[in-house]
Amino acid sequence: MTSDINLTELEKKAWMTTHEDGFVDIIIGMLLVNFAVMPVIRELIGRWYILIMVPIPVLFASLLIYFGKRNITAPRIGFVKFGSERKAAQKISVRLSVLSLIVLVVLVSLTALGKFTDVFGVAISGFKVPFTIAVGVVALMSVKARLLGIPRLTTYGFIIGSGVLCVEILRNIVGDPWHNMISWGIPGICILFYGIHKLLTFINKYPLPVEEVQ
Repeated sequence: MTSDINLTELEKKAWMTTHEDGFVDIIIGMLLVNFAVMPVIRELIGRWYILIMVPIPVLFASLLIYFGKRNITAPRIGFVKFGSERKAAQKISVRLSVLSLIVLVVLVSLTALGKFTDVFGVAISGFKVPFTIAVGVVALMSVKARLLGIPRLTTYGFIIGSGVLCVEILRNIVGDPWHNMISWGIPGICILFYGIHKLLTFINKYPLPVEEVQ
């Protein structure tokens, strides 16, 4: 029994350590900053900005996670094989992320093409749609936080959900593009720098083994 408890605690500690590298925080911060500059890019290249502002950040985020974990995280803490429950939770989290991305692309694409009202029968202005999206984001991030055991994802869910509402509130106060830049840019930059801080702390806390340094 003691052995089982120790193994469970060791696996939990190893799992939490793999998420101390700050890559998740950096990616969330970068995506929010991406949302902040979307209106500027839209003005420069037109409504087809969606073809640049969604695929490229997602591709970059995927590469950052893959190469960051492989070249920075794993060499410092080793390659850990987690149990079936952890793997199942991670798969569910990935599927939720993919589904959310598909929904995001569809919603943003319909908005960019001016077809949102035609498809859903409601205008995107007002608080009904933004509030629904905000609640959905908070729920999604809370579920991911529970699945992955990363409590701060819930906090990020509330930040993103608040950003959705702030965009609508500030739209008639400061106008375009400042409503986006304030709502997404400020929290995005804060989370981005927090992620960089976590990454630097992780690198200092877990230096490469001597043979790796040589």
